[in-house]
Amino acid sequence: MNKRHEVFGQQINKVSGLYLDYQNNPFSDELVHDLRVSIRELRGLLNFIKKRMDKDHYNKLNQQLGAAARVFGPLRELDVLYEYCEDYAVNHPETSEAYYQLFNTFVKERRIEMNRTFNKGNSATIQQAIEDAKEILELDLFKNKKDWKKYTLKRLKKKDKKLRYAFKTVDISDYEAVHEIRKSAKKVRYAATYFDETVSKDLNQYRKDAKAIQSEFGEITDAYVNYDLLTAYTDKVKDENVRDLLIQIRDDIECAE
Repeated sequence: MNKRHEVFGQQINKVSGLYLDYQNNPFSDELVHDLRVSIRELRGLLNFIKKRMDKDHYNKLNQQLGAAARVFGPLRELDVLYEYCEDYAVNHPETSEAYYQLFNTFVKERRIEMNRTFNKGNSATIQQAIEDAKEILELDLFKNKKDWKKYTLKRLKKKDKKLRYAFKTVDISDYEAVHEIRKSAKKVRYAATYFDETVSKDLNQYRKDAKAIQSEFGEITDAYVNYDLLTAYTDKVKDENVRDLLIQIRDDIECAE
């Protein structure tokens, strides 16, 4: 197995290991986050080599990994909401007497979503995605190190150029566009980070530039995400006091105008 295949092998093992850890302790919000990130990283690396893959095969693996990540989506959203509201409560302790009810609601809802990730269909989706991802290790994607280096540098240069242009020209009030640019920045960062040792050239500058863009747009996207999550959750809550508190927290979020 060459270095580029080793990168994929290590990432697949990382996803598999974190999934086992999650099964042992699904109460950990850190494990939910780390597992989703590891799947996202694997998808990013897969995306980087898509030009050398059969289109249908790439789509199959990418869709399977995407479906595996979505299993944990509602659970991660609750963890994000809990953390955001927890910080808000610390900074606004006199705002409401409904904080206890709010966090109790989160805890109950989280247990429901946590149990849902263990049903047969979701377990099969995750396990199948991990197993099929191993097919990447059998692909003969590049003839030799020189071929791989040429492909890597050319693809990173193109992605970086496109990313920089999008960053300079985007309207930051266009949340969807900002969100897409941030996702593109993550893909560049993943590739530059994990494939750095597979080529005889330092890819650190690509990683640093992508990380800077990702970080700068992070606050904007986080504000919109939290606003949307709070809005959606408010519509589900029956307790009027909890609903009013959620609206108060939501309306205090400042999104880019």
